[in-house]
Amino acid sequence: LRLESVRVHEGGLGPLHPSTLAAHEGLASFLARTGRLDEADLRFRGALEARLAALGPDHPGRAGALVGHAGVLRARGDVEGARAALMEARRVRELVFGVEHPLVALVLVEEAELARAEGDRDEARRLLAEGLLRLEAFHPPGHPEVEGVRARLHALGGEAPPSSG
Repeated sequence: LRLESVRVHEGGLGPLHPSTLAAHEGLASFLARTGRLDEADLRFRGALEARLAALGPDHPGRAGALVGHAGVLRARGDVEGARAALMEARRVRELVFGVEHPLVALVLVEEAELARAEGDRDEARRLLAEGLLRLEAFHPPGHPEVEGVRARLHALGGEAPPSSG
């Protein structure tokens, strides 16, 4: 079904249309969730190359694809590749949205997951706490993203203020 969506988008909108690229990324995410990491990696790489060519290096859609690709790279054991993808995603989101934006906070959360996977619990806690502060400043109390990050921080033994939701 997802592959058919890619085909329909390509046929109707062309291979470089943002919606077509989003369909490719959706397929890549599905492949990653089902353990088909090599295929997901190839799909993300293709979508990222196309986004760069069609939209330039600072398009916010590119940042989202970089975050997704970083997860695949982390799962494949390519820590340096994942770190580089997250650094670039953060750079783009900070440039486009500003450093306090919740989409930047979500990159920090992904960076924390990478630090945790490497065994650096202190860095993971620091990044989660920073991400949590930014999310709390944007979302209402009890928002699922806030509570999810709060739970991750608590699981790592980090101190988070009690939820007000």
